[in-house]
Amino acid sequence: MNRNRIRHFDPRAGGSSVYPAAFIVCLLLAVGWGMWPEVLAAETDEDAQPFSYRQQLINKELSQQEMLGEKSGPENTEGSFDGRSPTYNLSGDGRGSAPLGFTGGEHKACPFPPERTKAVTEALNRVEVGLETFAFSYREPGVMKDRGCLTGVYGVFTHRLADNQHIKTFKDAWRDKLKVNKLSVEGRFAGGDVDYESEETGTRDGLNFYVFELRGLLAYEMPLIPSGAITPFFGVGFRYLKDDSGGKVSSTNNWFYDRESRYFYLPIGLEISRRMKNRWSVSLTCEYDIFLVGKQKSHLENGGATVLSSSDGQLYVLDTLENDQEEGFGLRGSLKFMKSHDRWDFVFEPFVRYWNLKDSQLAQWTSNSGSLLWYYDPAREYPVYGYEPENNTTEYGVRIGFYY
Repeated sequence: MNRNRIRHFDPRAGGSSVYPAAFIVCLLLAVGWGMWPEVLAAETDEDAQPFSYRQQLINKELSQQEMLGEKSGPENTEGSFDGRSPTYNLSGDGRGSAPLGFTGGEHKACPFPPERTKAVTEALNRVEVGLETFAFSYREPGVMKDRGCLTGVYGVFTHRLADNQHIKTFKDAWRDKLKVNKLSVEGRFAGGDVDYESEETGTRDGLNFYVFELRGLLAYEMPLIPSGAITPFFGVGFRYLKDDSGGKVSSTNNWFYDRESRYFYLPIGLEISRRMKNRWSVSLTCEYDIFLVGKQKSHLENGGATVLSSSDGQLYVLDTLENDQEEGFGLRGSLKFMKSHDRWDFVFEPFVRYWNLKDSQLAQWTSNSGSLLWYYDPAREYPVYGYEPENNTTEYGVRIGFYY
């Protein structure tokens, strides 16, 4: 049986470093920040522009419909329109605030024409789909390591409750009553082969790994003049990892077993976006993941009858070992580049993800569905415990997709 992850009563002392992942996140932050220092500067309304080319087309269409609606709707009070395309603050009740270009008096908000409902829905709902590939590294310092390359698919659905007006300074950042104006659901699945290496239990290539993740995020997008946005966000996430190695044998004849990891966590972070030239835009995202709770399942039964009882001389099959994980954290960073087209955007996004987890809680070895408890010395009830050692996981790669 592969003993690389099973330990006895005294937990192993050890540590791991977060510096490689932290360095990459800081590097992404420095590069992204250097690309748009002037975004924070206050500008005049004449310099205000929609963030994306696609949004510019939508705003143009909505402004034309607004003018048509005003001709048949309530009259406006005194004022003048300077001819520029307005940017509307779209709210969930189907009404819009005054356009940015309206001056000299108040503008009476009127209900959107029936045709606008569909246009607004299309403007506020976006879908991103694509492929991702990344280098995968899992380490238990001083014990073992898995390294390989995983490839998979991802998808993101985003709904904006409202499209906030542009802001000039941070004093304007919270003037909108709706403090959460963006909702998103993200999912990804990836798989591939990794190579195992341990000084204690040998080596083995071609082990199968699978990763699944599902996240829900709430955000407050704050458009900046002339062409950027700052978006703080938070949410909840679930991560599942499957080490599908059961029944295989290492170079030193140690059995492997299937492993399952489940994490629940709270992501909190910041996205900084800016439109560039020639319909390009760039977004920098930095995130810290607050680890809530985890469950580690080690399917020791995959090795068959491997434990010999000193009391009756029989071989027994161990049950699945389940360990609770309570301490850890995650880090993420990405730099997304988008090329905007009339109906879709092309996405290229380098990223890094990092997890650091401490030793799990102890759990006693059992057999026969828990009816047998294993002890070193039954007279003293000195039990055989197993636990998941401290470990860290690093993923760095790239996403390529389309944003509709």
